[in-house]
Amino acid sequence: MSQTDRDQLRALIQQFHSGMLVTRTPEDTLHGRPMAIAKLEDNDDIFFATSIESGKIGDVESDHQVVLTLQSSAAWVSVSGPARIIQDRAKIEAYWNEAMKVWFPKGKTDPSLCLLRLRPAQAEFWDTQGTKRLRYLYEAAKAYVTGTTPEALPGQHGEVKHL
Repeated sequence: MSQTDRDQLRALIQQFHSGMLVTRTPEDTLHGRPMAIAKLEDNDDIFFATSIESGKIGDVESDHQVVLTLQSSAAWVSVSGPARIIQDRAKIEAYWNEAMKVWFPKGKTDPSLCLLRLRPAQAEFWDTQGTKRLRYLYEAAKAYVTGTTPEALPGQHGEVKHL
């Protein structure tokens, strides 16, 4: 794991406000749902606000391993690792923002409000933003017009394990 890849991964995650969280249900099926990111901590832990009564809580209690996917038109991130339910009221208050009131009208003191913490174990990203995006579009168009497949499209790809 290079520090450059880790720094790039953090920078990419910070660009996203939400992603798709995938859990394994007790029936052994995968379930994805959109989740707003409440906080990315300095140690790379990712937090989401949720209800203790939601189905994802049962999923995480049954199988801690989850995947978070993030996607824009020029960047993609996949993060996997164990998730845990956090009911620490001080942390909930610290990570509260007014947008959460849509789901928790009683506010940060709502007794059903908890946090879900994803502790990344590994991640992979693809970044074709900025000037990399122009080069990517050029190489993709060239491949399309010539009927060939490029050896590798420009952009940055990285894998980070054992975060």
